[in-house]
Amino acid sequence: MKTGIVNSSLYLHPDEALYQRFLLARLVTVGLAFHDIAPYWDEALRVTAARFETIKNKYFRGDARGIPLRAGHLGHTILLLYELSRQAWHQSNQHVADLLYFLNSSSSGCNLLYEVELPLRTFCDHPHGAVVGRARFSPDIAFSFSTNCNLGNSNNIYPEINGNLVMFPNCAILGNTTICGNVVMSNGSKLLDSGEVKDVIVYGNAPNNTFRPLSSDRYTEICNFRAHDEISATTGVYSSRP
Repeated sequence: MKTGIVNSSLYLHPDEALYQRFLLARLVTVGLAFHDIAPYWDEALRVTAARFETIKNKYFRGDARGIPLRAGHLGHTILLLYELSRQAWHQSNQHVADLLYFLNSSSSGCNLLYEVELPLRTFCDHPHGAVVGRARFSPDIAFSFSTNCNLGNSNNIYPEINGNLVMFPNCAILGNTTICGNVVMSNGSKLLDSGEVKDVIVYGNAPNNTFRPLSSDRYTEICNFRAHDEISATTGVYSSRP
């Protein structure tokens, strides 16, 4: 198995041999070997490197070797498997995409379907039980989610995420709801067919939500992403479209 990282600032942590054993042990549980994912590996790593570079969380932070891709960090693994399945889907390998999606969801309880185009600035923290359904994301926004979060439909209408969004544990955005500006969902809050929601912290459950104004400075303190001028150009410009 060769996992050389091409055009990427990532390195395998704690070392390449241990990461290989960890990855192969997981792939075999769904009947895959490394040669099955090899056509998608380099591009998935490039995108994952670009994604990690935007994140300011300490476990994603780079060092003198580059940006670590940690074998023992669930968020790292979830985002990599999502990207691998998405790259397989882009290249019309539905079978491998489905197996990688199943591996991701069955081993973590986190549901990230490869057909959903997440923005580059996506971060997850303890994302067990999260379901990111077929919401529509603007490509330039920032999206963070955590335990038991849900983005889903009401009457077959899905949310539109056109602004930066932070979802703390156990919250949901459902149906005809559009996120604009900067929005923080507090622990346990729920939006359902709530129309446009912009520049607020959300509390409580629909239709009786409470909204508090959210300044851009306060959002910057809460969010998990670095400012644009702090991000280097080493990984280039990313588009998830083939």
